[in-house]
Amino acid sequence: MTAVAELTSRLTGHGDGDVRGDSHDQENGYDAGQYHDPKITGATIGQVYDSYADSYEDGAEETRQRTFQRDVFNRFPHHGFTLDLGCGTGGAGMLIRQSPLNSSSASGNVGGPGDASTRPNVYVHGVDVSARMLNRPWCVRYYDSTQRGLIQDVLMDPDAAWLQHAVRTGAAESGGLSAGPVVDHITCFGALHFLDPSQFEAVLSRVFVLARRSVMFDIDDFCPFYMQHVLENLGEGFRNYNHMAAYRKFGTPPGWAKVAEEEAVLYRMENCGVDVRGVLVRFERVD
Repeated sequence: MTAVAELTSRLTGHGDGDVRGDSHDQENGYDAGQYHDPKITGATIGQVYDSYADSYEDGAEETRQRTFQRDVFNRFPHHGFTLDLGCGTGGAGMLIRQSPLNSSSASGNVGGPGDASTRPNVYVHGVDVSARMLNRPWCVRYYDSTQRGLIQDVLMDPDAAWLQHAVRTGAAESGGLSAGPVVDHITCFGALHFLDPSQFEAVLSRVFVLARRSVMFDIDDFCPFYMQHVLENLGEGFRNYNHMAAYRKFGTPPGWAKVAEEEAVLYRMENCGVDVRGVLVRFERVD
């Protein structure tokens, strides 16, 4: 992972700590000796998600995660450039495009037909490790561009493909005078639990440095039984981490406000009979 020091800030320890509920992290997989090569992990995750990409959307509408996303996208506009990390088959991009707040761009991309003076400037770029998911209809229809990769690498790479799209979008917004990438919103759902603790800290810090309007993500509060079940059935390359305590410690960075948060059952894993609880959250920049 290539670090870009000037764009990465360690913002841990702000301590607003208002998320409630039991956490199962430090005793479950946080021994440094258990961390794994992210390239091997990424390959495993990609293969697993490739294997059921065609059926992934079937149950997506039933999760609390999807309902939360829809509610928030209908409350807050997502104009400008959105970087959707771990985009999967494109559910977040679909909801952004279908939101009444962004409705004039729901049927076309930023450069599509219509009066540019009245059409909101909405550009959505998706990142995922599964090539088959990126080729599903929602991604193809609702995303202006996509790229395959690990989110920690994509965020830290100074030559990542998404940066070129952000530069062009930022230049269009400012009349061609943009001096660099403009990232308005960053979303990440269903992916942070694959990062080991050091990667999680780096990614969470960096998204708050990059985004100039909003950051939105979920944290899975996995129980030990579920994490062990995953290891036994999918192997070390699919290891899951519980980052609830790290999220609490991180708090709200200076210059940001937490505008939406919900602790709920995010989804049910029928294959092992476990309801996975977690936190859904959105931050807005206030400075």
